[in-house]
Amino acid sequence: MTLPKFRQIAADYFWGAASVTSRELAQILKAFGAELFFQASHNHTWFLQTNVTTQYAGGFYIFGATANDFAPALNFGTVDSPVSAHIMIVTGALAVDKVTIRVIGTSIDDDGTRTATDTDDIVVAAGTPANSYFESKKFIGQVSIETVGGTPIACNYGWAKYFDMNNTDFVITGFEALWESDSADAASDIELIVHQAVGWTYNAGAPPTVPIVLASRSGDLAPEDKHEVGPGAWKRSNISRRVYGSKAEGLLWRVTSGSTGVGSLSFRSLNLNTTMRKVSQGSLLE
Repeated sequence: MTLPKFRQIAADYFWGAASVTSRELAQILKAFGAELFFQASHNHTWFLQTNVTTQYAGGFYIFGATANDFAPALNFGTVDSPVSAHIMIVTGALAVDKVTIRVIGTSIDDDGTRTATDTDDIVVAAGTPANSYFESKKFIGQVSIETVGGTPIACNYGWAKYFDMNNTDFVITGFEALWESDSADAASDIELIVHQAVGWTYNAGAPPTVPIVLASRSGDLAPEDKHEVGPGAWKRSNISRRVYGSKAEGLLWRVTSGSTGVGSLSFRSLNLNTTMRKVSQGSLLE
């Protein structure tokens, strides 16, 4: 067997398109003196209970209500809150020159290092089109966001946090959502979102439109998506979406409830079981 053929078989197996078994693939790899370059599939489960309009699992977005050009500076977030998320912006117009947007606050990195009065500059190059996404390092508490260079641009902004499997690449292969409801709800939904820099849409009077909704319960099940009091389920096993967690991509779940308020529990319990396969760095797929 030639090396290109070996690479193709290995890649096909990883993406679920090969006819060989894992044992046969292991034998092929051994013949080439190689090791398996991926890990077995594993499940990650998020649990939540909600009676609010929108709630997230695996991460979150907290958007400013309307757009802002950060001239003058804008304070955003809550003092002393452990949000540990990126400040994100989505540009609302073409950048006519280089624009520098400075975030000032207390930063936190993935090693647990807290830096008070830290800064991070988001640089928007001249000619950058509208609907472009940028994010800062992670901050906690309240931050100040200010345009310190160039012609100010109105932007959507907010906090962004997403599951990136500890900054590694992975493939989403399927999921199953199981829930119990205490309230009939004709306007609820569950969506699996892939966070990435490409595909955002700026909205002047509302939060931005997120890039990729990989799957939605309403999209799959409508019109039989109006759950009643009692149990429900939604499953997909045909997904093969690579997520570059090493390059600021990730996933998160968005749960929408139409039945809200005291005494209403659209999702009294919701388990989001997500099946993923980790991609080892420097693998044959790179």
